[in-house]
Amino acid sequence: MGGGGNRDLLNITIRPNAGGFPSATILAGSDQVGVNGWIDFPFVSRPTLSAGTVYWIVAASAEPAGQGYVWTHSNADVVPGFAEQDFGAGWTVTGVTDLTYVTYGIGLEPRIPVGLTVDRPTAPIGGTYAYTVYLNETGLGDARTAQVNLTLPPLVSYVSDTASLAGGVRAGPSNWTFATLANGPHAFGVSVRVGGSAVPGSTLAATVHLDYADSGGVPQPPSTATASIVVGLESKPMYLASDGVPDRVDLLRAAPPTGALGDFDGDGIPGFTLSAGGNATWTLAPPIARALHLRGSASVVLFLRSASPPDTVALTLTLFDRGATATRVASVTASVSLTNAGAYPPFTFDLGALDYWVPRGDAIELVVSEVSGGDVYLAYNAAAYPAALHVSTDTYVSVDRTTVTDTRGPSPFFSPKDTIRVLANVSDPFGSAEIAGAIITLVDPTGLALATNATVPAIATDPGTPSLWKAFAYPVPALTRQGRYTFTVAAVEGNGVRSTASGSFDVRAPVLSLALSQNATLVPPLGTVRYTVTVNNTGAGNATAWLNSTLPSGLAYASDSGASIGGARTGDTAWTFASLAPGAHTFDVTLRVAADAAEGSHLPIRFDLVYRDEKGFLWGVPGVSSELVVRGSSAPVNPLLFVLLALVVVVPPLAYVLWRRRRGTIEEAFLIHRNGLLLCHLSRRMRVVEDKDHDVLGGMLTAVQNFVRDSFRYGKDRELDKLEFGDYRVLIERGKYVYLAIAVSGHESPRLRKEMRELIEEVEEKYDIDLDDFDGFMEPLLGVRDILARAMRSR
Repeated sequence: MGGGGNRDLLNITIRPNAGGFPSATILAGSDQVGVNGWIDFPFVSRPTLSAGTVYWIVAASAEPAGQGYVWTHSNADVVPGFAEQDFGAGWTVTGVTDLTYVTYGIGLEPRIPVGLTVDRPTAPIGGTYAYTVYLNETGLGDARTAQVNLTLPPLVSYVSDTASLAGGVRAGPSNWTFATLANGPHAFGVSVRVGGSAVPGSTLAATVHLDYADSGGVPQPPSTATASIVVGLESKPMYLASDGVPDRVDLLRAAPPTGALGDFDGDGIPGFTLSAGGNATWTLAPPIARALHLRGSASVVLFLRSASPPDTVALTLTLFDRGATATRVASVTASVSLTNAGAYPPFTFDLGALDYWVPRGDAIELVVSEVSGGDVYLAYNAAAYPAALHVSTDTYVSVDRTTVTDTRGPSPFFSPKDTIRVLANVSDPFGSAEIAGAIITLVDPTGLALATNATVPAIATDPGTPSLWKAFAYPVPALTRQGRYTFTVAAVEGNGVRSTASGSFDVRAPVLSLALSQNATLVPPLGTVRYTVTVNNTGAGNATAWLNSTLPSGLAYASDSGASIGGARTGDTAWTFASLAPGAHTFDVTLRVAADAAEGSHLPIRFDLVYRDEKGFLWGVPGVSSELVVRGSSAPVNPLLFVLLALVVVVPPLAYVLWRRRRGTIEEAFLIHRNGLLLCHLSRRMRVVEDKDHDVLGGMLTAVQNFVRDSFRYGKDRELDKLEFGDYRVLIERGKYVYLAIAVSGHESPRLRKEMRELIEEVEEKYDIDLDDFDGFMEPLLGVRDILARAMRSR
């Protein structure tokens, strides 16, 4: 506006349209004293205007014609609308032009652009950072049912948020609902964590999406925003160090300095002396063992003292990649003021942001040159003066590979009896010497930590030049719980930077138990009884099992249904089950009572089970027993008949047994490996027992030995050396790899024990290596049968 006196009032009103002209109705108005320039007319009573409706802005002055205001216009008609004038005779179009004005207002309905920021440019792997979500409601009305969804980058997990302070309710992992958003700015924070398996140097982007409705519940256009962060950048110092030679070339080392300041150039002055036009060089040793990525900020910290303070010196610091040729990476020239004659204050020189790969075998080189000024002394290679080149990098110590093995190598699963190790291969761009160590956290299937940051022993170092890696091996403690175990191995660099790798392995094995029931307890001679045998596998793995029943005289096998659960009958009352999956397995065994069984006699029966897990380890199961009673037939029998029959049947065999006992004869011989597998079994009645499963016999003897040991409370480190088994005396002798068990009838002589020990010594001397490596493959050990057979023939 222009014109008018300093006290002239100008009236501005907003009016509806009336036939193409301003209406006499005033919706809002304001009076202001005019000045030359922009005039602001606020409406205390805010009008409500509808979209798509024509309104008029009317400027009126009570001053006489020629003394009013001039409304600045464009002399062109570009913007839609009309300009009218009224000098008291009505509205008339005075010219085709656009009048200059600006209107301010607030929309009745909400308008919400969403925004997203992150609180830092980089974050460490395993560390936390925070997003801020902005909701700026610019409308007059309230927004209804606003929904915010934050899509996090992969390997980034939610930690916490402050949405409740802005009226939000968390409705999902990273979703929030706001019942009402009033006019004005709103914001809330979301804290997140970077996963341990994130790739160093990767850029992670998050996206926030907003859906909302206006005050009437009508959905409005959605809004989105994104924010990014780089993860896994770490600072790596390379310290200026002395090589012990007084010259102008020294070393860069990853290890921090120790000790006191020395004279490095041989001029008799502590430190290194720089003069105008002179320079000094520090080269990394050893060279890079794995490609190093210089990414992000780089700087140099020098401890400087002037030879003649106060002084101002200009220095140029240049960073090179020294390979077959020297490649300039970064450089900076800066002036520093040195005022203290006695101290070496630190000065930082910024080399800027880098993005450069140093290849394996190259060395980083720092050259410091003095451009102008007096002599200056550099202090380094001392604990008090840790002068260093500091770079940011996403390549540092790394757990390159983890492997879980047993004594035979890697496996998809393990038995509780396996000897398990977690192997980790760790490398570092600055070489194996910069690998400070490795630690492990091991968690069982229930979430219980079996090891927390336990030290992992190193077992090997890369012999190459430059040496890149170290190998570590963690001996896993004995595991009794089946399921999936998880672990995290963390490798630690010399400066404390860590890198982690996670893995898992499964422990599974069958766990078998026996149950026995019968359909009758009183059975007449020639009658039958049906036993139901249940083998229940409550473990997680399949089992190969051997079941054997010990029958008394008076009971004989009749039939069974073992084949229905995959069983193969390998003897009168012996079965082999090739694969028993988890679950219950039931079959029937029918036995017949002998015709001559005495009335009232008790006939006990026992079932014993041993099994092998999927890794080849043998397990024992407590046996189950039962008995039946022979009931009498309907016709009475003279008891004297049974006495005579007993004399006829029993006396001759009894005399024979007494005679055999006096001879001390070996009836059965078992040679068994320390792992429980049967190597050889010979019988006097059957020189080679081919109709029985050798593993069953050996496993049965082991199960009996475990049973006797537990029953009679032998110590864990003591084994049974004798047991009575019916009419036989079973003698046991142990060696380094095997033990020999023989069933003897007749007299036991001290000479027999000596012969047993000699036999064990002969076997172990001849087959020492094969026995040490024995894994169940019998071919290298077939000759032990001849040694055992020769011993039996001599008895």
